[in-house]
Amino acid sequence: MTDSCLQFLDEEEELVADFAKLASEEWDLNGWGVNYNIVAVCGQPDSGKTTLTDALFGTQFSVLDIFEEQETTKGVWISTTADTKILAMDTEMVENAPEKDTWPDYQESCAFGDIFDYDVVALPSKIDAAAEFDAAVGKLRKRFIDRHSPSYLFRSDYWKAVSADRIVHHLISIRHSIRDHSYTFDCDAFSNKNVPMLDVEQRYSAERRDCLFEGQYRNHMDGFYDMAIHRAYNGFLEAIRAVQKEIEANGIKDEYLKKIIACQRRAMATFKAAVKHHQDDAYKSKCDELRTKYNEKITSLAHEQMPWNSTGLLMQLVVARTLQKQENTIQERVQQEVERRMKEMELAAAHTKVKLDEQGAEIERLKAKAVEKNEEISQQIARADGLATANNKKDKTISTLSVANSLLETANGQKDVAIAALETEAQVQDELREACERDVSKLRAIVDKQDVVIGELTLIVRGQEATIGKQRTAVDELENEIQAYRVVMDQQKATIKEQRTTVCQREESIRKQSSQIDKLIAQVAEKEAEIAKANKEALDLGAALAQLTLEKNNERVGRGWGPQPRSAFGSQQSRPGGAFGNWGA
Repeated sequence: MTDSCLQFLDEEEELVADFAKLASEEWDLNGWGVNYNIVAVCGQPDSGKTTLTDALFGTQFSVLDIFEEQETTKGVWISTTADTKILAMDTEMVENAPEKDTWPDYQESCAFGDIFDYDVVALPSKIDAAAEFDAAVGKLRKRFIDRHSPSYLFRSDYWKAVSADRIVHHLISIRHSIRDHSYTFDCDAFSNKNVPMLDVEQRYSAERRDCLFEGQYRNHMDGFYDMAIHRAYNGFLEAIRAVQKEIEANGIKDEYLKKIIACQRRAMATFKAAVKHHQDDAYKSKCDELRTKYNEKITSLAHEQMPWNSTGLLMQLVVARTLQKQENTIQERVQQEVERRMKEMELAAAHTKVKLDEQGAEIERLKAKAVEKNEEISQQIARADGLATANNKKDKTISTLSVANSLLETANGQKDVAIAALETEAQVQDELREACERDVSKLRAIVDKQDVVIGELTLIVRGQEATIGKQRTAVDELENEIQAYRVVMDQQKATIKEQRTTVCQREESIRKQSSQIDKLIAQVAEKEAEIAKANKEALDLGAALAQLTLEKNNERVGRGWGPQPRSAFGSQQSRPGGAFGNWGA
């Protein structure tokens, strides 16, 4: 990369060390002022962003690896451009669209064009149609650099928060703000579906104000108005330059005065168009400041000429000032009426919103209670499952004991057969028989004990079955309670639906009031037409007055007074009729 290309963020989205120092050494932005623009080329990886940026602005962002293939851009790079006051940014990628909706509630009805200025331009493939690609890029480049082109992309009402020599520190400040306060811009934080606690909301509001440069807002607005005034006044000076040359050659005439007044009005309209979306308390004072600069310039032009030739100019300035005051008064009245009605509608909407919030809180409380009941039911079911598992284990134990009992019974049968055989075969072996009988007695005692154990286990199983029956009854009762809560929630939903109907009716009323406001605006337009007519009549009157002054001066000369030194509006000698001569003759 060339020396003018500097990396702003690395591939981990962290600030590059000494970026500010390198920018001050490599970039000369001191003479740019606010007459600059920034272009960021964004998109998916390997989509040709770097190639397009280099082709548009003559930058050299491209980097080749050891195989002479272009590497993918890592992080964010910034470069100055040749012969233009543009900073070009080449970015690594744009984050994929989030799965959730990130639009705030109050912007749900906004179209994309209501918030952004955008245009769509299709470019041919650089690989398949290189010549067509170069031609299309050339046309697109003109839209960035040719200010006189009707398709010039940078609109005149775009304004800069800082001048170019402070843009580096401003970008660093923005990066810190995004890193430290990004969570405060989560649109879900203040949606109706997820209402934060009071202390959380206050903390979010405080950090949002800090992130949005609340302390710098006044300085930003003053700088913006000063830039708008500077631009409008320079446009006015450029517009009257040709008229000024004609005045210097021919003196002040009515047609020149009309041209100057028209240039003043166009320049004032340019200023108002630039600030119409950013009006605040300083708007009126800034308009007066710009109007004063216009009047001072016009007055200085008049003083450079003979004083009696400035009569028409002074009359037009007085009339223009009067008409401007009338226009301001009408606009203030309309604005006050609009504000009053908007406040009434806001109060009504706020009252309705409070009711909806209360209903929503009640629904949330019922939902929380239902969740608690569901948790209790889940616990009961888990306990029942545990008891069933224990019963299964006991059933397995009983089965094992039954098998052992069967084996013992089989053994007893075998021993009985053996005893019978021994009694038949050897009656003399009494001792052996007695021993066998003792063994049989012991085995029978063991069998009796096992029978007792089996009886006890049977009683335990029956008790567990009774407990399971009670728990099933409790589960049925909980299900009935849940059904009752669902009925209550359905009733709450019906109530909310009725309230939404009421809100729709209120919105219809607001639309009717908006229609009335449109009628008032139409009346204001009619008043402006009347003012324009009065302005024309005042101009005609000024022209007639100037003509009458000239005729009176000629009449004095014709009476034989002879050439004498003149004051601003007649002879320096005292004559009847005052400074204008004997006009009543």
